[in-house]
Amino acid sequence: MKTGGRTLQKAVVHSSLFDLTSMHRMCNFNDYDYAFTAIKEPTERLLSHHRMLIQNKLSGCSVAPHRDAILGSDDPFWLGDNFEDFLVNFPNKWKLHQLYFYSKTGNVEEAFDNVIKNTQIVLSEQREEGLSRLAIKVGHEPKVFVDVEPPKWQTTSNIKFRPTDCQIANVKNELEDEYVFYNKVINYYNEEQL
Repeated sequence: MKTGGRTLQKAVVHSSLFDLTSMHRMCNFNDYDYAFTAIKEPTERLLSHHRMLIQNKLSGCSVAPHRDAILGSDDPFWLGDNFEDFLVNFPNKWKLHQLYFYSKTGNVEEAFDNVIKNTQIVLSEQREEGLSRLAIKVGHEPKVFVDVEPPKWQTTSNIKFRPTDCQIANVKNELEDEYVFYNKVINYYNEEQL
């Protein structure tokens, strides 16, 4: 099962439970709007992103087909010559993406205060439970969500990159602030009352 954002969105769309056509701006919701976010374990998220960049490079894409960006986060340029280059070259705003998404300055407290404004936080590793919680919160019966296969260009299962223990330790060190944020989100999710 792939737990990426686009696959999560497709699972929700195929459920016909939620309307994803509404546009939301964080912290400026209308009275009847709802929003959810998917949060993924930081090391797994960054390694998944690295594998996607390798896939983009192998497929000859300078920018992934689903993006219209110049040297954006999906550009294989960030790979450099090795994984260590990637860790050095990849900007913090994308390296610690979940943290910077909710705080322009990467402030853990600000990010946490903003992420909990979502109607529901969905942990990628517990996707079905999170989506069922969202269904209940918006007045629907919880249901089973269909897993959707990602398109071939989006799949990185053929990428053989496996980081060493030392590389994983370096990643965890680089993502220290995002781990503080992630652990606060996990605690909030676990304590949440329905």
